[in-house]
Amino acid sequence: MNGLPLAKDRPGSAERQLGPQASGRAVSEREVSNAPTSSEPHVNAIFGKNSNASASSCRAGARRSQAAAALLWFIPLCLLLSGGVLLSGCSLLGPPRSVTQPEGVHITREIPFASVGSRKLCLDLYRSEAASEVQPCLVWIYGGGWLRGDKDPLPIAPLAQRGFTLASIDYRLSDEAIFPAQIHDVKAAMRWLRANAGQLGIDPQRIGVIGGSAGGHLAALAGTAGPEVPGLEGGLGVTGVSSRPDCVVALFPATDLARLDMAETHVDWRIRVAVRKMLGNVRTIDSAAAAAASPITWVDAQDPPLLLVHGDRDFLIDRDQSDLMHAAVTRAGGSSRLVIIPGAGHGNRMLARPDVQAAIGGFLDEQLGKPRR
Repeated sequence: MNGLPLAKDRPGSAERQLGPQASGRAVSEREVSNAPTSSEPHVNAIFGKNSNASASSCRAGARRSQAAAALLWFIPLCLLLSGGVLLSGCSLLGPPRSVTQPEGVHITREIPFASVGSRKLCLDLYRSEAASEVQPCLVWIYGGGWLRGDKDPLPIAPLAQRGFTLASIDYRLSDEAIFPAQIHDVKAAMRWLRANAGQLGIDPQRIGVIGGSAGGHLAALAGTAGPEVPGLEGGLGVTGVSSRPDCVVALFPATDLARLDMAETHVDWRIRVAVRKMLGNVRTIDSAAAAAASPITWVDAQDPPLLLVHGDRDFLIDRDQSDLMHAAVTRAGGSSRLVIIPGAGHGNRMLARPDVQAAIGGFLDEQLGKPRR
């Protein structure tokens, strides 16, 4: 694999919306929210008679969450958008459709993996139309300062053309629930994918996670905070299955939240607002809460291999967050690779760079095995 290919402009991919035309039996609300370790009954819900309702519920829950955020955070968000840079790590213009819906890739949207009350948490699956064998899986966690963003569009969708099954996941934003809800949701998605690997055509021993900015923070935390860490595993959806990824790619991540909040680090004030909101809408960061939410706190030698990618012109989350994380993992005897991109700022636009594509592609080939198309 030679990095992340950026497809030429072409018509959109084949896209499968969950609906009644597909086969399989319907499952109850209880089965969706408490999916058993045995995969078949739950995976049949993907194409079951009730799947339209599930998809609508997923979308409705996300829309209600974002509507609340708009009302409660209108003025701060206006300021967060100033300068044309979003906390999601993206510019105001996203990647083209040829990247987010590449040719030859099936997209199955709004698959429920857990529920919180009436709120369904969903994921979108991207898989090559030509796939006939078990594939490695890569989970995408979007950024947005933990207070905005969406699993669609997916900026790494071209990886599906190269033999990876991709899962772009929901998680609760900070207007809806404070930490540790976000990492609970990520871990619930990981457990669901692993429990249902046989039905999905993925290898349960080759599931990696990747995210940028706030998503990079959650990806790194999923790697360092194993099931043994109290309070961070959660019990949503499938239980009794490992939530730990087999490798982690963290793009311009927050790794030490207390340090990120310190004025002397010269970090953009917007990220401090986002951190405090995520930790409970507090005026002052509680050091214990910040430490619990920081990937760097839980580093040990058993953590999965980590790739950190950061621009040296990132003024939203300073590169020292990746420098410190890399040093901590190395010192603990773990596996970490740090790639600093000269002249790069904060944002998913970094994914368009050939050097970044090559670094990510090479790491995934090494850790998950070079996939066969």
